[in-house]
Amino acid sequence: ETTESYDALVLSPGASPIRPPIPGIDDSSIYTLRSVSDIDTIKTKIDNPATKRIAVIGGGFIGLEMAENLHRGMKVSIIEAVDQVMNVIDYDMAAIVQAEIRSKGVALYLKDGVKAFERRGADLVVCLQSGKEIACDAVILSIGVRPDTKLAKDCGIELAPNGAIKVNEYFATSQNGIYAIG
Repeated sequence: ETTESYDALVLSPGASPIRPPIPGIDDSSIYTLRSVSDIDTIKTKIDNPATKRIAVIGGGFIGLEMAENLHRGMKVSIIEAVDQVMNVIDYDMAAIVQAEIRSKGVALYLKDGVKAFERRGADLVVCLQSGKEIACDAVILSIGVRPDTKLAKDCGIELAPNGAIKVNEYFATSQNGIYAIG
């Protein structure tokens, strides 16, 4: 520990990947992506010749990017709880993206959330709400992020209802001399 003095401090803590309380989510073959070390860990897993099947949970920008990169040599499944990928675009546009995903041989499960993850021998099985089961070797969680504001909270800085750091129009927090961005 060190002590630093400052005239003004700017916080930009970023976000943490969401890991909902789904049974089996703590399996060592379930990954999130936030940092370079996360990429290194995932790369080590996918470089293993035994890793051939990947399930990506979440059909947003990051999930689709992961699926595209993993599809090169892997059997990839994308699981999305809502009725389309990229829910930030209208359904007609998403339908075009979904057709392209399927044309590349990627399995797409829409409107079907994850109920549980189960370890069955070497297989990690993704159990869906519909009763479908997808056996894989690894899972990439890409279902969103939440503000990483533990430090701010521990320092008594006021947080917004969604957990983000509350700032005014000048990005000043509730603590004098401390600002937040991001």
